[in-house]
Amino acid sequence: MQLLRYDGVKVLRTHNWTTTDRAGVEAQFGVAPELLGDWLALVGDSSDNVRGVPGVGHKTATALLAKHKSIAGILECLERSPADTATPAVTRALQQNIETIGLARKLVELRTDAPVEFREIFEPLARKADSRTEEEKDMDAPDSQYVDPPAANGVAPQIAPQIAPPVAATAPTTEKPAAERGELVAPRSASAVPFTLGLEPQSLGVAFKLAGALWESRLYSRFHSEQAIAAVIIRGRELGLGALTALDVFHVVEGKPAPHAHFIVSLAEQHEDCEYFMQISSDNEHAEYETKNRKHPKPIRHRYTVNDAVDAGLCRLEIEPRDWGAKDGKDHRGNWDKRRAEMLRKTCAVQLVRIAYPYAALGLYSISELGGNE
Repeated sequence: MQLLRYDGVKVLRTHNWTTTDRAGVEAQFGVAPELLGDWLALVGDSSDNVRGVPGVGHKTATALLAKHKSIAGILECLERSPADTATPAVTRALQQNIETIGLARKLVELRTDAPVEFREIFEPLARKADSRTEEEKDMDAPDSQYVDPPAANGVAPQIAPQIAPPVAATAPTTEKPAAERGELVAPRSASAVPFTLGLEPQSLGVAFKLAGALWESRLYSRFHSEQAIAAVIIRGRELGLGALTALDVFHVVEGKPAPHAHFIVSLAEQHEDCEYFMQISSDNEHAEYETKNRKHPKPIRHRYTVNDAVDAGLCRLEIEPRDWGAKDGKDHRGNWDKRRAEMLRKTCAVQLVRIAYPYAALGLYSISELGGNE
């Protein structure tokens, strides 16, 4: 968000796939992007373990910066006229945390003096791109990335990844790694990348190429474009999923990528803080789960009833009977009518994840939470 101080920059927010500009920062935080570092130093940033000032929340930080213009202005007023800084409680908190404020400000500061020579990086790449023929630029066929091993006993071989022979540690080379060349590659060793992810896209460029091929396959028509497929692949890789697994796990509901409830629950179960996550009881009227977060002194239990689902507008109290007279003979009812107990379990479990492990499912909303049918 701090980068929005520069003209022409926008931020893509991957939890809802919307863009934010300078005006969006000012609307959300009440300060301009230039002051966002000062704002974070006061409020803190839990995602990066940066402590803020106790008792100074979002609104207080915004009001302080509106009045004093910056952290420096706040500290100057504290020294010159403490009573004019803020309320007595906030003033006292600021005085007691001056060192914390200074450290936090350094931690959230963007370094603009990194020794990066953009000209040296991009000019050779631009020359190389321009020197390729149109035919070379269009070459993206899978058979250019893979080779077939010799057939044995008349059995057709399986397609195998083409792996270059290992290079001696002392041998100089000027060739860029395959991942940087935008290729799908298999790992050289088990310690590099799990073999199951060896053919996964290892760059944004390859992710979009793969998305284009999958879009052309027409096997993922529930996604409205190849860009949507690419976005889900990238989102899945952030969560440790393979490309095709991500496309199976995520659906699009109300324009948002939404995973199955079971996946959200699995994120909590795999988290180091989770001691156990278990179902207590379930039927067509209710579901109840219990979990133990190692950071909490006691287990947490959550119960979700069909009346809760009715109040949320997810279903009606009575289960609609199947219409056997339908012409195609299929059951067209929603899952809340066909599999009510299962839907209660999914909803109850996801809600317990949000209660006990909110950090395990940040930005993720299940299909049923967004009103879809899992």
